[in-house]
Amino acid sequence: RIHKTYYVELSKPLEEKHRLKLCEVIKLDGIRTAPAKIKFLKKSDFHKLYISIYEGKNRQIHNMFEHYGYFVRELMRVEYAGLKLDGLKEGRWRFLTAEEVSKLK
Repeated sequence: RIHKTYYVELSKPLEEKHRLKLCEVIKLDGIRTAPAKIKFLKKSDFHKLYISIYEGKNRQIHNMFEHYGYFVRELMRVEYAGLKLDGLKEGRWRFLTAEEVSKLK
């Protein structure tokens, strides 16, 4: 299982009842998805959030939110297996540190 975290911007604020549902096992197209973890960027802004998952099936994030009537305006992976973007600009790259390489082994 590889932990992945995404920044998500939704078309409208995420309702609490839907946040709770996404944090449980749900079925999408007959396939069960593992529970997600959701963290809002600000307490007063419920359409920008981080979502952490362990699966990453094709279009899983889009499908999870569309299932409850939300459109994903922006989606960006910000962490993968403990490796974080941390200010790395789009289209740029950097070498992994020795510590990061050892995490991946």
